[in-house]
Amino acid sequence: MIVDLRIVRKAPIRHIRAGVGDLISNLSAVFDARLAQRKRKEKVNETALALAESGALGLLHTKQKSVKNKNFLTHLAQGLIKSGCAMCIIGSSRPASGSEHKISHSLDHLFAPRKTLHGEQVGIAALFTMALQRNENLTRVMHLYSTISFPHTLRHLAVTEEQFIEVVQRAHKFRPHRYTILEDEEITPEAIRHTMHTAGFI
Repeated sequence: MIVDLRIVRKAPIRHIRAGVGDLISNLSAVFDARLAQRKRKEKVNETALALAESGALGLLHTKQKSVKNKNFLTHLAQGLIKSGCAMCIIGSSRPASGSEHKISHSLDHLFAPRKTLHGEQVGIAALFTMALQRNENLTRVMHLYSTISFPHTLRHLAVTEEQFIEVVQRAHKFRPHRYTILEDEEITPEAIRHTMHTAGFI
């Protein structure tokens, strides 16, 4: 696959950031898939998961954190390609879609029409789900988002705290066959509020 970074660099910066959110959300999705494996809810292809994860980690650990920098865009493009390949290997979106995508689907359903981009929604939702997962990569993701000015609060999702609580509590209804942290944890309003604080939402 060939990606012309000269064209990508000319894209609206908001769209590039959305690509970052879409890729970083793999870290939440892969955690969920491995959780499902540990809970014996489903079998997963570790090769596909490792591929999807490696693309996100490659971007997360790159030293250059400017979204218009060639090295940063190279890692972003390579990561998104790896994500696509991982989905092809497994024959589904599982390596790149977990609890964070369920929350995004819930947002789309409850509060349509949406002005936020898909990558923005899953990237923001990943902060919440990674906090819920106690994901070891959360701090680095928060730092990356801060560095590239990625949207990261409820204000960017255009919902209130109470509305977001409703979104999370209904998220399990989307792709119910896909086991995630949302099915594994007791999602009470108090737990959601606490996790929102941990994720830096409010």
